[in-house]
Amino acid sequence: ISQQEEHVQKGYAAGAVDYLFKPVAPHVLIGKVNVFIELHKQKMQLEYEIQERKKTEVALRRAEEKYRNIFVQAVEGIYRTREDGRFVEVNPAMAELLGYDSPQEVIEQIVDISNQLYHNPRDREKLLELIKANGSVTNFECQFKRKGGEIIWASLSARIYKESKKDIFVEGIMQ
Repeated sequence: ISQQEEHVQKGYAAGAVDYLFKPVAPHVLIGKVNVFIELHKQKMQLEYEIQERKKTEVALRRAEEKYRNIFVQAVEGIYRTREDGRFVEVNPAMAELLGYDSPQEVIEQIVDISNQLYHNPRDREKLLELIKANGSVTNFECQFKRKGGEIIWASLSARIYKESKKDIFVEGIMQ
């Protein structure tokens, strides 16, 4: 076997990953075999972790779909607002309660919840005060304005949800 650089490069180009020269020293052979055994173990571990990650991703997608369906199919109005009074998320039942054709219409058209949605804007302030003081509020009853101007009574249950120090939301249910 040639030890010239040109032949070694040809061997690698043909797919070799290592080489030995004769006469083979046993300690060199054992060392190289141990390296390849370790590499094989690492490869098998990576393949296992990839499979587990794929299973986890599938389970996560199923869970997200399940909870998205609950949100969309719920008969109660479910919402998330920013603390400043803008809707971030609204389910179809909430849009219907408020007289809108779609959740997107609610999000786009109601830009000041206190003045556009609450019949008495002070009720929103009271709700936020109660939530901040207690962490949540249950069955807070007040009047709301529907899209067409009709006044309705509704009950809210809500809580503060913090994604970060900057991202603070009010999440709740309206019935």
